[in-house]
Amino acid sequence: MFKVNFKPIILIILYLVLAGCAGTGTKNYGSISYEAPSDQAVLFIGRKNRYVASAALPKILLDGQEIAKLGIGEMERLNISAGSHKLQTKIGSVLQLGTGGDAAAFVAEKGKKYFFIIDYDTGLFSGKWKITETTENGFQGSLN
Repeated sequence: MFKVNFKPIILIILYLVLAGCAGTGTKNYGSISYEAPSDQAVLFIGRKNRYVASAALPKILLDGQEIAKLGIGEMERLNISAGSHKLQTKIGSVLQLGTGGDAAAFVAEKGKKYFFIIDYDTGLFSGKWKITETTENGFQGSLN
């Protein structure tokens, strides 16, 4: 009779699930500088510290280029050039098929800071990632 050892298979699946939950952002908010250099603008993107869709990692794109995959309560700081920009959210894995994304356009000015919050908006039969522009206080409050 043929016996299958499920232990290695279960460990591999568990590892893949746990590795998928870790984002590229940081939760060490104290190490982040909130100052903007005079020759560039600064973009702050954070994901709310809620457990809704906690296993999902949305891709965050700036002008079509992926800049982060954020886990719950994580944030990313990025120096950007002045001018028009487009921030987008997209699904991060095949497990999120059917989940909608969002986009926000903004014009950055040198020496200024821009704060955006990413959150999962649940509907009756659907869900989508939502981008909301906020203030520095609103940004810091949503991450705690």
